[in-house]
Amino acid sequence: MEPVFWGVVGFGWLWGSFLSQVADRWPGGGAPAGVGWFFPARSVCFACGRTIPWYHNLPVISWLWLKGRCARCGSPIGWPTLAVESATPVVLGGAYGVWGVSWVTLAAFGGLSAGMVWLALRLKQQGR
Repeated sequence: MEPVFWGVVGFGWLWGSFLSQVADRWPGGGAPAGVGWFFPARSVCFACGRTIPWYHNLPVISWLWLKGRCARCGSPIGWPTLAVESATPVVLGGAYGVWGVSWVTLAAFGGLSAGMVWLALRLKQQGR
């Protein structure tokens, strides 16, 4: 595999983490009052309200290391977060693997990103 592919996959993990936050902050996504699109700018635990430090906010790795719970208060962090953070690099890497650097890949990137947010919202609304 070429280095660009692994760069796309690495970016996919970061982008998946961002998409998970978009789903959380979307109206009906489960964010408590006072948590909006841009405030606070950093990730927070919705149970205790504390800012999540960067070393507890590494996509996929932190979720597994902390067993899907907040490090400070122990409240659960839903598995849809893990699903989006894990699936995003797979689908983005797959799009790059199929189409390479092209406008089709960019369009697929946008469509797949919207699909990931939709999936996370659906799972969170169903209580999963």
